[in-house]
Amino acid sequence: MPDCPFPQPTRLLAFRVIIFLAILSPGSNTSFCLAQVSFTNDVAPILIDHCVGCHGEELTEADLRLDSFEALLNANLSDAALTPEDPDSSQLYTRLLEEDEDLRMPQDAGPLKEDQIEVIRSWIESGGRFDATSRYDLLEDIEQAKQYSTPPSSYAKPIAITALTFDPNEGELYVSGRNEVTVWTLDGEPLRRLPNLNRVVSAIALHPDSAWIAVASHQAGNSEIRILHRESGDLFGVPLQSTKRVTSLCYNENGSRLAIGEEKGGVLVLDLEDQDKQRMPAEHNARVRHLAWEDSELETASENLVIRIDTESGKVVEEANPAGLFPGTGEAINGVLEDLGKETTSWCKLPTKQIAIGLGSGEVLLLDEKGKIGARFQAYPQ
Repeated sequence: MPDCPFPQPTRLLAFRVIIFLAILSPGSNTSFCLAQVSFTNDVAPILIDHCVGCHGEELTEADLRLDSFEALLNANLSDAALTPEDPDSSQLYTRLLEEDEDLRMPQDAGPLKEDQIEVIRSWIESGGRFDATSRYDLLEDIEQAKQYSTPPSSYAKPIAITALTFDPNEGELYVSGRNEVTVWTLDGEPLRRLPNLNRVVSAIALHPDSAWIAVASHQAGNSEIRILHRESGDLFGVPLQSTKRVTSLCYNENGSRLAIGEEKGGVLVLDLEDQDKQRMPAEHNARVRHLAWEDSELETASENLVIRIDTESGKVVEEANPAGLFPGTGEAINGVLEDLGKETTSWCKLPTKQIAIGLGSGEVLLLDEKGKIGARFQAYPQ
């Protein structure tokens, strides 16, 4: 096996450093060099200055809005406004080059400068990636999401597996890493890496109907949740930033709401459509390690208490002491987990009646319903 079986994390960074040389005119020695093209810092200001005046909330010419990233993606045009990695198929770029003044954008003004057009072209060519905290914010209000350390190509030593989740459709296991999530087969084969996260990843949840995942990560009292594309690692947004450490995440059945468990026993429900946050009346005195939805009811579990809440009314439906430290795992598996004790740092159920366990040693174990250990592997880049 090669020293680094994963793709290099720099190839998957949501905000890759793009270095290119553009010759401004034939035969000219003048060159233009641009590093790290950012939607927030480089592209949005151009759109604000030259597009939003006619295509915003107050004035919406041709029924076209370009005043947020989400509006740009859903622009009312004959062809796509943005086709990542293909400027020539992106009207955001091609309409800037039109010789016909009736078609060229911006209208009723001179064409953009060559360096402004090149910024937009290079941003699209490098993937058209979003790098702010919310796609729905107006461009004038967006804030760039923090950029985190690039994970090393291999780890010098094992780290504790602090979060696990499984994709039953693809048969892939998502595992916490240092400043990243790593993705594996159940046989322990590495597949890809999703970087640009805070130092410690503490919870992962897969959206039920799309290719996005929610990831909670933290360091030194700063915690956040990022929504990432599960293949590319591209950023959708940062719906929560907090000083309270997140320890569990769970989408509801249609993916419109995200339940959030906290280290000190609190529970939040985030409505992903309107970004409303509602704190639930769950009074755990330990970290919330398990969340599960059943219609509008949410089961929340810590090491010593299970609380079921009606999230519509915000009232507690039921409280009970759990049968074991790991709710819903079955007696045999729960016994093995309790025997492992503090070595068990995370776990998730698999659809085959198995359970995946993350250990403080960096290992992942697979247990069957009788508590027998099957596959085991070191789940960190080596």
